Amino acid sequence: YLNDDMIFYNPIKKDRFFKDGKPVDFISTSLVKRGRLFQFLKGKKIWIDSLNNNLNLINSSKDIKQLENEFLSDSSYSLTDKINNFISKNILGKVFWIGHWHHPQPYLKSTLIEVHEKFSAQMASSSSNRFRKSDDYTHYLFRYWHLMSGAFYPKKCNDDYIKNICGVEDAKQAVKDLTGNRKVNFFCLNDDENMDSQDEFTVLN
Repeated sequence: YLNDDMIFYNPIKKDRFFKDGKPVDFISTSLVKRGRLFQFLKGKKIWIDSLNNNLNLINSSKDIKQLENEFLSDSSYSLTDKINNFISKNILGKVFWIGHWHHPQPYLKSTLIEVHEKFSAQMASSSSNRFRKSDDYTHYLFRYWHLMSGAFYPKKCNDDYIKNICGVEDAKQAVKDLTGNRKVNFFCLNDDENMDSQDEFTVLN
């Protein structure tokens, strides 16, 4: 699964996405709940509401305490990831937040089927919304399910590049960062609401 703003930058082998018949993925939990206080400080966003809806379903159905440590402390994870995952499993017993990379997301068809059978009513309700609403769910429901099920190959790949383009200098910096960069497999360049009309014209032309 990938959004229309993601670009494949380098040749990529199959085992970047799937290994041993499982999607390559990682668990990076956070101890900060994106609740009312968080949204008061950061601003309310429907996307955050939707991800919280996903987590509420997963926390009610899957128990992080059942996951083996190999999924929570792989050598590719940062020390912060390992500590947060340990606390989430052994102290909190649930997940407040799961980190994401903005790059193509591998899934198994079996996961899509299993989640749809489990949460068909919620998915049907969300799909009926023409525009995003606070009671939505996102495709990350599938991801959270295979993470909490241990149905993934643990590896955290830091191989993406994301930059918001606010003007000409940002565009030039992105070109500089990406030119000849063999570590970046995917990149995403987004326009920004702070871009003024003159900069927009210059960048596009």
